[in-house]
Amino acid sequence: MEYAQNFRADIKPFRDKEGIIEKLKFNQVIGVAKDGDLIISRTKAPLTTLLFVLLENNRKVNIHQDDVKDLFNELRFLFSKQELNTRFVYKNGYDFFEKVKERNIYFVQNKAKKMVNDSSKEEFIKEETEYIERRINFLQRQASIHVDVLTINELVKRIEGLVTESEDAIKLSTIHKAKGLENNRVFILDYDKLPLKKDNHKSWETIQENNLKYVALTRARESLFLVNTIKEDVETEEGNLFDELDDIW
Repeated sequence: MEYAQNFRADIKPFRDKEGIIEKLKFNQVIGVAKDGDLIISRTKAPLTTLLFVLLENNRKVNIHQDDVKDLFNELRFLFSKQELNTRFVYKNGYDFFEKVKERNIYFVQNKAKKMVNDSSKEEFIKEETEYIERRINFLQRQASIHVDVLTINELVKRIEGLVTESEDAIKLSTIHKAKGLENNRVFILDYDKLPLKKDNHKSWETIQENNLKYVALTRARESLFLVNTIKEDVETEEGNLFDELDDIW
């Protein structure tokens, strides 16, 4: 709560909380997270990526009911309606998934053309391309496991069926849906991007993003884990935003 007070000193806690704050890399979460932990994120992409990792490691996952549809639609949105429902559409393997990947990357590049800032454009393309590749690769692996499933839509439903409502599972939620929730141990994904900033943010949007960061910081009763943005390449540790906790505000 002390760190949250540094960020929003105008809001006073109902009771003082004592606990620990640790910093983690994304790929460390799977080893540190325990059943019953709450993992939250401002955006859905890191939650979806972590969902893949958890399911592939046979971990029990509980997704906030309001987020379930959105998270699994992140997979469906990669495909046309015809591709979703055509039997045996992906049974040819690599060629089908590769074509879907290339098409979605093309859409991202076209969208990026409307962006004025070159560095923002490059970062957008890089992040969106990596996210497309992670989703496609995950579905490709799942298709090879669930060989009895005939369509992409059925495959996504099968994966969705792996999510449990058990309270002792690892819980995934967007920060929006985590308002009012508390947990002994909480992980905040993409913490280095909070508060979220976008071009041409209006003042009320900036205030809203600051409030969401405060919400995220105050969900933990005992342990808070600040998780760095997922990195595809090995990067040097110099100049990391997480070098000193005192500097994260």
